[in-house]
Amino acid sequence: MREVKLNINESSKLVIKEVSVFWQKARIPIKAEQHCISKLQKYYYEWRDLQKLQHRKTETQQKKNEQFISTLNDLFDIAQVDALNIMKIEEDRSFLISQRQKNRPGSMLGVDLKITRKEERAAERLKVFEENRKRTYSEMEIATTFRDTTLLSDASTSEDEEDMNQLGPSKSPTDCTKKVRGNTDFITAKLAAAFDRCKISDRDAVHILIATAEALVKDLNELVINRTSIRRSRICLRKERAENIRNNYKISIDDSITIHWDGKLLPALTGKYNVDRLPIVASCNGKEQLLGVPALDTGTGVDQANAIFQTLEDWCVTTNIQALCCDTTASNMGRIKGASVLLEYLLQRNILYMPCRHHIFEIVLRSVFEVKFGITTSGPDVPIFKRFREFWSNVNTTNFEPGIKNEYVEKLLHNVSTEIIKFCISYLNKKLPREDYRELL
Repeated sequence: MREVKLNINESSKLVIKEVSVFWQKARIPIKAEQHCISKLQKYYYEWRDLQKLQHRKTETQQKKNEQFISTLNDLFDIAQVDALNIMKIEEDRSFLISQRQKNRPGSMLGVDLKITRKEERAAERLKVFEENRKRTYSEMEIATTFRDTTLLSDASTSEDEEDMNQLGPSKSPTDCTKKVRGNTDFITAKLAAAFDRCKISDRDAVHILIATAEALVKDLNELVINRTSIRRSRICLRKERAENIRNNYKISIDDSITIHWDGKLLPALTGKYNVDRLPIVASCNGKEQLLGVPALDTGTGVDQANAIFQTLEDWCVTTNIQALCCDTTASNMGRIKGASVLLEYLLQRNILYMPCRHHIFEIVLRSVFEVKFGITTSGPDVPIFKRFREFWSNVNTTNFEPGIKNEYVEKLLHNVSTEIIKFCISYLNKKLPREDYRELL
């Protein structure tokens, strides 16, 4: 970071890229890049925390420092979990096992010429095999085309020959093998939306469309069915659909917009990992509009503020923003680097804060819970309730009755039970803003 003047994410990528060269030389399969980066950053932040408290001389702090120093010579292990099962060469497996031991006995002295030559010979054999296969297929196609052309010429009449002479000179067998590409692009916006909704990949879409065309007795040579064309069509139609949604969002200059956002960890579109995404919603005149769900490198207030501001500029609604609605986390409401404060700076005016009422009520309800139950909790999973939930599947519910059947409980709730039921029924008939309200009632 100090040498190349990059931030922590870019520096981490650079370091992992250089480190992975040696793992590849050792023929050890490594984890995905994002997992290696997160491990390196965790190691870095641990060092930074110790550095901040370097002047503290307590026994606990000294123990932490010594423990961290003792790990500096250990292997920074970025191998896959099942690397030992994937690796076939016993020497490479033994090398990885030895590197994971204390003081890392063993080292790489150079290139293993024996294995390198073996891999080069295998690659050469594969190359020769592919060339022979292509040449064989080419000769078979030419022979088949030439045979079909000969049969047609023998069966044709002199009249047909005159017609062929009028059309022009005959083609060589190699010209006849040229594949005719279809020119009918039939991917519509509705079909592309159906593929996206059902999470069908471009390759799977090719198989589905070919089978459908054959079932409908359509000529496949006339249709554009290949993975690249389908992918290009889906991208264009998505972009067109997004532009239509953006153009149809009409607001006047005097309308006031409230911006809502809340970061979520969602599965990535490509790969089997999660990414930090930020849904951004605008509410105005009783209507809501999803503006975007951009992916973030980190969940900090700076990244969130930049993503929100960029989205607002894309929709041309920066002058209409009057209120911000978000949860009460430090990344959103921090007085220095909170997303709300940074958004005010980017918009260059004061904005009304409307923190989420659920998070505000949670603080009050937590205090009530701690007073009444005598249990201190900092999260939604209360241990006593969690144990009861896990044990519930083992309870024989036929041996128990509802609490209202108990004489003591019934006596206490006799005066208010009717009012509670009436209240729940009356509100169930109204329009509720959230489904969990209806579930509670």
